[in-house]
Amino acid sequence: MRALLLIITVFVKTILVSNNLTFDEIRLKYNYQQGNYSRSFLIAKNNLKGLQTSPIVSYCYALSLFKIQENNIKPNVLDRVLNYLKISKTKTDEHVLKLSNKDSTVLLQIKSKAIAFSESEINKIPKQTLKRLETIIAIYGDTAEIYKVYHLQEKQRKMNYKKN
Repeated sequence: MRALLLIITVFVKTILVSNNLTFDEIRLKYNYQQGNYSRSFLIAKNNLKGLQTSPIVSYCYALSLFKIQENNIKPNVLDRVLNYLKISKTKTDEHVLKLSNKDSTVLLQIKSKAIAFSESEINKIPKQTLKRLETIIAIYGDTAEIYKVYHLQEKQRKMNYKKN
């Protein structure tokens, strides 16, 4: 009984503090902040409606997916994470800004993994890699590290041109 009362109290405080959030967004944000990434991911997945989704849903979906598959993430999953981060960045609001300030290390991990995948795949899948790099630029705005990968691709292209 006491645990139920505590849960209800936390939920009521969250509802009173949050403004302009739906009930599902409140549940999503609460589970994400508590570190329950699988539950947060499922709530976000059920609330996604393409580009009409709210920024908080996109943000929590992306970071929860990354946290769930952090150790063995594949490039296509990382691309999905980056796309939803881009959606949350283009329609940013105060809730996303607060969460992104707390999650700066995770966001840097996502960026470094994306750049590492891009460096390894630039010769195999150049179009997809360039699209990933453009998404990284749209999210983070930093082009210094990304320029290195572009430079690798140009160098490879010149070498292939000289061979032919």
